[in-house]
Amino acid sequence: MGVATTRTLERVAAAMGALQGAPIVFEPADDVPMGGVLAALPALLAFGLLGRSRDHFTMPEGFYPMETVFLLLAFLALGRVGSLEAVR
Repeated sequence: MGVATTRTLERVAAAMGALQGAPIVFEPADDVPMGGVLAALPALLAFGLLGRSRDHFTMPEGFYPMETVFLLLAFLALGRVGSLEAVR
């Protein structure tokens, strides 16, 4: 696992197939670069970003549930991040 990896028990359980997706945990922070895109979360949910995602898409079970991946992609688009590699 990486140096900054947290929640190691949940990650190991996901790797062994014993976890269907870890719950999303928000932690306090002093500063979040481009954190203003988080204000769009209620609008994204109201427009149905996650409403029928499981009806149309499938993904193997693991640490990140499919809803988390959709939220990440939406936030990347709102933040005008050029590629997935920039998330690192």
